[in-house]
Amino acid sequence: MVEQPDLVLLDLTLGHADHGWRVLDHLTLDPSTRRTPVILWSGAPEPLRARAPALLREQGIFIMAKPFEFEALLATVQEALRHYPPLLRLDGRRGDADLLADAAPHCLTAREQEVARLIARGYSNREIADALVLTPGTVANHVAHILDKLDCSSRVQIAIWTLESGYAN
Repeated sequence: MVEQPDLVLLDLTLGHADHGWRVLDHLTLDPSTRRTPVILWSGAPEPLRARAPALLREQGIFIMAKPFEFEALLATVQEALRHYPPLLRLDGRRGDADLLADAAPHCLTAREQEVARLIARGYSNREIADALVLTPGTVANHVAHILDKLDCSSRVQIAIWTLESGYAN
């Protein structure tokens, strides 16, 4: 199992290059880490100032310029975790399914919940279509809506959400 970080501290200058920007892109684009707050810091304030309009605290990105005091870092860590608290599952591991469990019953239609249950049972689109007397195209539309509503990137994530939220029955 891959552990998910609760917070990322990222120096934008890794080695002799600004590879930190690539790491930040990866963190913010990957569905498994996009809700993870990131504290960026750099000793070069110009690149930070130039990109500051795109680096929003509302998206979990916090900026610090070097040098900084330890107390300032601690305050920023506390603020980031207050606004973006770690998600804990019943087994103590962090998981985005907890976020989805609260929202999903209200955001998925009854039909989408049925489709999600069949995905969790391993059904293909064709098998779901046969079971629910739908066309495969309609099932594909439902799957696309579920992926979008749950902010999932795969059927596996839908299945995990369905199982962890208790909707598999």
